Amino acid sequence: MTGTPLNRWRFTKEGRSEEITLPHCWNRAEEGAAYYRGACLYECGISLNPQPDRVYYAEFEGAASLARLSVNGRPAGEHRGGFSTFRFDITPLLRSGNNTLSLTVDNSHREDIYPLMADFAFMGGLYRPARLIEAGSSRISLDDRGSEGVYVRQKKLTRKRVDFEVEVLLTRPAEGPDLTCRCVLISPEGKRVIRKKQKVKEDRVLFEMTLENPRLWEGRGDPALYGVEVVLKEGKEEIDRRH
Repeated sequence: MTGTPLNRWRFTKEGRSEEITLPHCWNRAEEGAAYYRGACLYECGISLNPQPDRVYYAEFEGAASLARLSVNGRPAGEHRGGFSTFRFDITPLLRSGNNTLSLTVDNSHREDIYPLMADFAFMGGLYRPARLIEAGSSRISLDDRGSEGVYVRQKKLTRKRVDFEVEVLLTRPAEGPDLTCRCVLISPEGKRVIRKKQKVKEDRVLFEMTLENPRLWEGRGDPALYGVEVVLKEGKEEIDRRH
């Protein structure tokens, strides 16, 4: 998976347009500043030559609070909620050459989008990064509610050991190539302390792991953080990864 930042957009509000860069918000947290709740439009042009063995996603890390995307005038998807990543598979909507992404963002009050009340203003805008993702037909899943397709779940924890699992969701053709998935636990010092590998048989791979004598998180005193690296391979070739 590779990603190209989509930083430059044309922003239109109440018939007035301007060039903006992300992050962007159409309201300001200043006393006396105009406060607008409604729909605005973001447009971004991309030049692309889509490849038949690749898929393409438009990813947004946050848009408050109702977002509707169209590509070249055709609808791609809708997302409700202003505080989470979402992405749409736009592969069938792309054409060779110039393409236009049009994202309508609406921060109007809606009874079906939370929060309904808060001690902060409902600002509205495309206020986190956006990017165009290109991936292969076999990949770590990009379709599970905006997630990275990798889940780490703690099962049992003591000062002497921790038992946990790493679940990797995959997307692959029904008659695709043979794949292997590798999972590595990385210590707070950057050392690879556990390595496991499995052949891919389903669209889900589960790694059961045990770490002896873990270095536990101790807040500001010792904010020890472990990392997980997942690599998907076709033969000896790496085709996707998460870290």
